[in-house]
Amino acid sequence: MIHLCGGVAIGLGVYLLKPVYGPLTAIPVLAGVLLFLILPKLGRLFHIHNHLMTRYERYTDIEAMPYKGAIYYGIGVAPAILLLETNMACAIIMVLSVGDSISTIVGKTIGRTPVGFRDSKSFVNEMDRSRFKNKFIERLMLKLRRTHTGYKTLEGFVGFLFSAFIGAAVFAGLPKAIFLAGVGAFIELLVPFDDNLTIPWGLTVISLLFLP
Repeated sequence: MIHLCGGVAIGLGVYLLKPVYGPLTAIPVLAGVLLFLILPKLGRLFHIHNHLMTRYERYTDIEAMPYKGAIYYGIGVAPAILLLETNMACAIIMVLSVGDSISTIVGKTIGRTPVGFRDSKSFVNEMDRSRFKNKFIERLMLKLRRTHTGYKTLEGFVGFLFSAFIGAAVFAGLPKAIFLAGVGAFIELLVPFDDNLTIPWGLTVISLLFLP
């Protein structure tokens, strides 16, 4: 729910501020990324850090990269805010925030039909690590992988598709909303790396190349 509510709030903020401040609207988002990067190093000084860690973070992320979701979310949506016009940027933010959140809720509550693509952020662990001759590349791949495991479900995929369409349609026309929701749903289904990066980056590139 934090992902959903926070994302919708960011989308509305971009909608209100970007026509006035343009690309500068991305500054608060990037400042938030910086805050979440340094907060673990100052955590002992702030009780809120411990509260956030114990209440909202996955155990695997606490160990590997605290606030990973928030950091990647900010990095993910920043290019859309910087490079796209207001409505398209907001539509992409809605696809990520609404679609990804609803697909998770639907998949966990009523998901019964597994899809053959594993939602494994242990993707890199299952590969032959000897392929990664460069240790930096190996560490980067491990950082970018998804951190929860399990199988995607058809119900979650459909939930993403419909909810992302509704969210995007608030800001974009129906054809664009259908296109963005469909592409976002397949990225979420097929790509083994973190959704907070792959969905907004993929949709931003596609929007720049193919959508007027």
